[in-house]
Amino acid sequence: MKYPVDIQDFQEIREGGYVYVDKTEFVYELVNFGAKYNFLSRPRRFGKSMLLSTLRCYFEGKKDLFKGLAIEKLEAKWDSYPVVSLSLASYKGKDEDSLKEYISYQLRRLERENDIKSEFTDLGIRFTEIIEEVYYKSHRRVVVLIDEYDTPMLNALHDKKAREGIRSLMQSVYAPLKDLGPKLHFVMITGITKFSQLSIFSTLNNISNISMRDKYAAICGITAEEIMREMEGSVQSLAKKYDESTEGAMDKLREYYDGYKFLWPSPGIFNPFSLINCFDWEQIKPFWFESETPTYVVETLKKHKVALGSCAKVRG
Repeated sequence: MKYPVDIQDFQEIREGGYVYVDKTEFVYELVNFGAKYNFLSRPRRFGKSMLLSTLRCYFEGKKDLFKGLAIEKLEAKWDSYPVVSLSLASYKGKDEDSLKEYISYQLRRLERENDIKSEFTDLGIRFTEIIEEVYYKSHRRVVVLIDEYDTPMLNALHDKKAREGIRSLMQSVYAPLKDLGPKLHFVMITGITKFSQLSIFSTLNNISNISMRDKYAAICGITAEEIMREMEGSVQSLAKKYDESTEGAMDKLREYYDGYKFLWPSPGIFNPFSLINCFDWEQIKPFWFESETPTYVVETLKKHKVALGSCAKVRG
C-alpha cells in the first residue's frame, strides 16, 4: 500500500493513489450543520492540516477528488466558494519582528494569487482587504482557514516580553474576522490549545469549539475500526514480521500509538503520523516523539522543577 508520509495535501493524496482514511462524513456534518466560526484543538501532526486541505478542496467544488468517499452520497449541490488560508505551522521564530515578516510573506502570496496591490502595511488591514477584495471579485462569501494559529505563542511561551508583542500582533490580524462576518461563509481555525487571552476568542464570542464534542471525536486521527477497514493488509504484514496474530499486532499498535481520547466516552484514537510511518517502514517505534519533541512541555516541566527522568516513557 502507498502511504502519504509527510503529505498533508488532500488533492495530492487522492490523485497520487495514496491511502486515505475517509473523514469526509465529518466534513459534511461540520459544514452543513455546524457553526460559521469553528475552532479545533489537536496535538501536532495529528491531521489538522490534512483536514483543512480537505475542507479547501470541498469548498472549491473539486467533486472528482471525492469519488468513492462518504461525502459523494451526502452532497448534492457542490457549490464552490473562494478560500483564503493562512498557516503558521512552519513558523519557528520567537519574536514579534520575525512573526510580522512571516505573516507578511503569506499575505503577499494571497495578494499575488488574487491580483491585489495593497497600499497598507498594517497586517490586520491587509488581511481584511484581501478577504473583502476576494468577496467583491467573486460575488461569493469567503471561506477562511487558519492552521496552527497558536504556534507563535507556543514558541515564545516562556519569554514574557516576546509573548506580549506576539499576542498583540496576532490580535491585530485575527480580530477583524468578526466585523467581516457578512462577507464570510465559513471559518475554521486549528491549533494545539486555546489561548483565552487572545482576542480571537473574546472577539469571536460565537466561535464553536468542537475540540471535545462527541460527534467530532474522530475528525482527526485514526480509529481501530478505520485501520481494519482501510489498512488491514498492513496490519497483517506487521503481524507476520513480529510473529504475531492480527490481534496481537493491533495490541502492539495500541500500546505505542493509541490512547488519545478527547472526551469521555470516546473511541481510542491512534496517532496518524506514527501509524502511517509504522506501516510504511513496517516497524514499530516512537516516530512522533522522534520528529516532534514537545519543547514547550519540556520547558514547562523544567520551569516547575519536575524531574524529567521521573516522567513515564513517551512512545507514540
